[in-house]
Amino acid sequence: MHISEEILREIRRKHKIDFEGCLPLQSVGIINEVYKLGDRYVLRVPKYFGGPTDQAFREQKAIPAARAAGVRTPDLVAFDPDCDILEIPFLIVEFVDGPNFELQNRDPASAPEVWRELGRDLAKLHAGTVDLEPPRWANIHLLSDPRPKIDECFRLRWLSPVEAARLHAWADRLAPLVAGSIVRGPRFVHADVQMSNVLVAGAICDYLALIDWGCALMCDDVTVDFLATPMSAVPLMLEGHREIAKLDMDETAEARIVWRRIVSILSDICSNPQTNYSWYNRPIARMADLLLFFVGQQNSRWRELAPP
Repeated sequence: MHISEEILREIRRKHKIDFEGCLPLQSVGIINEVYKLGDRYVLRVPKYFGGPTDQAFREQKAIPAARAAGVRTPDLVAFDPDCDILEIPFLIVEFVDGPNFELQNRDPASAPEVWRELGRDLAKLHAGTVDLEPPRWANIHLLSDPRPKIDECFRLRWLSPVEAARLHAWADRLAPLVAGSIVRGPRFVHADVQMSNVLVAGAICDYLALIDWGCALMCDDVTVDFLATPMSAVPLMLEGHREIAKLDMDETAEARIVWRRIVSILSDICSNPQTNYSWYNRPIARMADLLLFFVGQQNSRWRELAPP
């Protein structure tokens, strides 16, 4: 989207903010176009009406609520739902001078305090509240059983009978741990805690802020906030969270996180069906085979080659 000087003048006038210049910012998101306004502000413009604009309306409520809970996130400067400047609702938030962690191209375990700090912020968030109606897609956060998805991946030829059986055995082992989980929600969750939404700064990657609140909601199980980061970050996030507060049904939190990840991965695979029947052309089967091979591996020569 082209942001003309006339548009910038109207933004300054209507929202009573002062800035010079407008530069597009690098973003991996699919929801918003993002621009830096001067040195102090960020303009977030939904790419189209529908889901992106729905998220803008969620953000304008979630950001103040998250800050009230003590979470480090850029302040909301303005929300414009009128469509008289850009013909689409938009937000202006504070600029935080730091890249997102995904741009660092490093293993989260190499910056452990970032993830502990994020976990502490999540504990504060989960103790907060926000006045948001459940979104249309809220059912994706239910604690669904992965076994139907395993069967679906098998029918779509992503899995061979061997890998499907192994994944079923894994799910069967997790099921008793998850089945007894009765959570005390609803809790305030971000629901999109991925590396691209975690801002950091400095050579040692100091944690700065958690951004992008368009998926925020009140949810029955806070383990949804441990779904979208690499697994190496999850124990660190849990450690930080537990310094502030335990999770609801804390003793089964790890099991619920793994359970959710299996469902999520298989759901994504099922959305891109594989029609080639060769085992080698089933990447999820090959990855599952490789990872599961090392589980409980007793041969010392193989054990030395296991994932760190």
